[in-house]
Parts: sequence; structure tokens; C-alpha cells
Amino acid sequence: MEIFIRIGYIVMIAAIVLCFYFSRKQQHGLREAVDRFAFAYVKISNHVSARPPAAELAVERGEGDAVRPLPLGEQPEAIRTVIERASGGKVVKLYDEMMDAMLEIENRCGRHRRMNSQFREPIAALFHKARTFLTASEHLENIRTAADKQAFDSFLRDQGDDRMVLLRRITGGAGEQFSALSKHYDLAAREAAEREKKRPARGR
Repeated sequence: MEIFIRIGYIVMIAAIVLCFYFSRKQQHGLREAVDRFAFAYVKISNHVSARPPAAELAVERGEGDAVRPLPLGEQPEAIRTVIERASGGKVVKLYDEMMDAMLEIENRCGRHRRMNSQFREPIAALFHKARTFLTASEHLENIRTAADKQAFDSFLRDQGDDRMVLLRRITGGAGEQFSALSKHYDLAAREAAEREKKRPARGR
């Protein structure tokens, strides 16, 4: 009887080890997909505007949540510039890479609640902002609500925060290249500030 108990323990331990191994392998594959998303995302941002523009999308307010963008010729110069730079084959190629990576992230997360919360949901929020910006750059009338305008402006304005979201989820091997692509946003200083916020307050 004792030998069967020992065999049972061995099988249980082996199962735990295998689960841990496959979980780590699955998460590494997921982070590699985030790498591909992150590089495409920041390259689009860097191409259209190396730094946040000193203007927002100009709109007319309608009833309720409705908005209507002013024609391109009436937009602030900084917004006209980023919209013009958002067209072209380079951005289309990067968008396709980003979308493919987003689909892989969704597939790898599946119905796993923790994976979805940690990876899919925050990455999907960034994808939504990028997609809103790019579709509006193609046709301004795609901006119909205040939420659309917020997503458009946020893609341009909040890149520092967005890149911190990505930095926490990419593989370790991608960190150096990602930081180089984000040199205007001083991610190291942002990391230090976040660590300081999390540090317990010292007693008097």
C-alpha cells in the first residue's frame, strides 16, 4: 500500500512540474507576441510624431456624446502633420504586424482569466487607440463620439504611459531595443518613479 502512496506522490509532483513548465512556456510565447505588438506600436508612434504634438484634434460638439471633426484644412498644424504622416505603405505594414500580434495574443490567452487580465485587456486597449487614430487619419469622419476623440488624442499624448504598459509585458531580451525606440520618453525615470510610489512610507 505504501508503495502506491509513494507512486501517487511522484505522479502528483510530476504533474505539478509539467504544469509549471508548460505555463512558463506558454507565457514566454505570449510575451514574444507582445514584443511584436510593442515594436509595431511604438514604430507607428515614432513615425507619425516623435513627441506628443502640442495640439488636440479639433471638433465641433453635437448632441450628447456626438462630435464632428473640423475639416483637415481647419485642424491645428501639428494635427495636420501627424495625419499626413500616418498615410503610406510603412504605416500600413506596421499596422498589419500589430494586428497579427494582437490576434496571436488573444489566441494564446484564450479563456485564461489571469492571462486575459494581465495581457490581452491592456494590449487590446492600446490596439483600440492605435486603430482609432489610424482610421481617423484615413477618414476624419470616423471620429463620431467623444470617446473616439479621446482615443485619437490619447494615442498621441499618452505614449509615455502606453510604453510603460508594454515594457512590463515584453520579454527581457526585447527591453534594450524597446528602450532605444522610446528614448524621448525616459522609461528608466518612469520606472524609478513608479518604484518610489510603491515603496512603503517610512514612519516618523
